Amino acid sequence: MNVDVDLPVSLNLRIMRKYDDLTSAEKKVADVVLNLGDSIIEHNIKSLAEESKVSEPTVVRFCRSIGLSGIKELKKAAMQSTVAETPAPPSSHISTLESKDQLVAFVLDNMAYILGETKKIVNEESLFKAIDLINKASFIKILGYGGSSIVARHIHHYLRMAGKHVELLRSQEDYYPSLREQYDKSDVVLAISYSGNTEVILDLVRDAKAKGARIISITSWGECKLNSLADVSLQSYFYGDGIIPGVHAFERISQLAIANMLITGLYKLNQPT
Repeated sequence: MNVDVDLPVSLNLRIMRKYDDLTSAEKKVADVVLNLGDSIIEHNIKSLAEESKVSEPTVVRFCRSIGLSGIKELKKAAMQSTVAETPAPPSSHISTLESKDQLVAFVLDNMAYILGETKKIVNEESLFKAIDLINKASFIKILGYGGSSIVARHIHHYLRMAGKHVELLRSQEDYYPSLREQYDKSDVVLAISYSGNTEVILDLVRDAKAKGARIISITSWGECKLNSLADVSLQSYFYGDGIIPGVHAFERISQLAIANMLITGLYKLNQPT
């Protein structure tokens, strides 16, 4: 899936989403761009290369690595971020938490920021399409593994309350029974994965898609295998290794927000008039 430069996503988030996959030279460009902020629009490819201490072709490769064609689209993305008036992120790494007096503000400020970024990322057309698919589905299978299983259970609970025929992948023990599941074109598989590259989820999605089911994915913003398989992709907030490294407790609230959008949309469609 190619990321569209016109998506209302901050340039910083675009870079963060791909940062770990950049080469060491491309990371030098990324660091300079992140430090420059909207003043990047005053630079040309030569000056950006000089400030980053890399070659001009490296600047072009960096742009392409984050889904942009070159320096012109990089500036365009920076200008769009400025127009959107993206607020500065709070201190977003646990290492910046210096005392217990900062704990409440640290947690709530980061949660508020993540939800604000989620609002910018969500594509409403895709969201409404996903709600419509769920509403019309004869059967819904919800897939979530590891931390994403929390979100899967949340959606499962409220879809059952709404009277939908829905099943949940509860553990790895459900893997082989799930492969024996029969689907048709009126069935939906809702797959949730932060990375979008969890093999257990990908195997089940490929199987369901081959049998005719429609696929909805909830995964972190950017390119991943799960999004390439999905009929409808819903993007959640991404923050590298996590505000708490290796633990995506904060980032999970973005997935839960999208889950609540689906739930609320479904209930609204079926609200008695």
